[in-house]
Amino acid sequence: MSPDDWMVSAGIDLWDEEARASIEEFQRSLAMILLERGRSVIIEWGTWGRSERDALRNAARELGAGVELHFLNEPIEVLWKRIETRSLDVGFETRAPTLDDLKAWSASFEPPGVDEMALFDTPEPSEGDAKGTEIRALHHIQLAMPVDGEEEAVDFYEKIMGIPRVAKPAHLEARGGCWFEGENVRIHLGVEDDFRPASKGHPAFVVDNLDALRRVLDKAGVEIVVDQPLPGFDRFYVSNPFGNRLEFLQPTSWP
Repeated sequence: MSPDDWMVSAGIDLWDEEARASIEEFQRSLAMILLERGRSVIIEWGTWGRSERDALRNAARELGAGVELHFLNEPIEVLWKRIETRSLDVGFETRAPTLDDLKAWSASFEPPGVDEMALFDTPEPSEGDAKGTEIRALHHIQLAMPVDGEEEAVDFYEKIMGIPRVAKPAHLEARGGCWFEGENVRIHLGVEDDFRPASKGHPAFVVDNLDALRRVLDKAGVEIVVDQPLPGFDRFYVSNPFGNRLEFLQPTSWP
């Protein structure tokens, strides 16, 4: 429980600095007692300055405890939105923080640097670390291509498939290859000196009109391969100029 929670529960004004200091000191003492007994403690207050963090870390080290520092540096705009949301449910008689308060607090905060982070233990990964992670979308497909294959790639992906070529970031240009990106699809081709085509693993692209795409590919002389049916879809395969397998499919009925 943070000092704010304690003060709210006790009906103490959040701006009573003397009361806050007393509560924080009590919580520090309680934290040391728990560490001495082999318990884990999370402290989320009193860590704005380097000297405060040093004192807490050293006190824990003296008790033989491991110490981790978890640091999240959010912009003031994000912090202010969170404060506004929390202020709706404060449930007590006190002045809510203002944006000027937040700016003043931010100015007094000393972010930990690399040298300070090295003084803390590195968190051990646990089996459940990824449970709160949500994969939201596929950003791009990376395919391999041989050296000097850019012209063939442009002929296929841009001129036949209609996916515009886009400039690569300057620091990646020296590696060769090329990128093609449309509104809903990104295909990045990277050069491999010992290139071998991916004849089994492949990306699959959903299209609006599979028959129209088939006609375009036929006209360009691209071989179309029909494989086993996939329930709910019409589909076929092709190989790009370098032998990489590509799948195109269309739902048999759109929602």
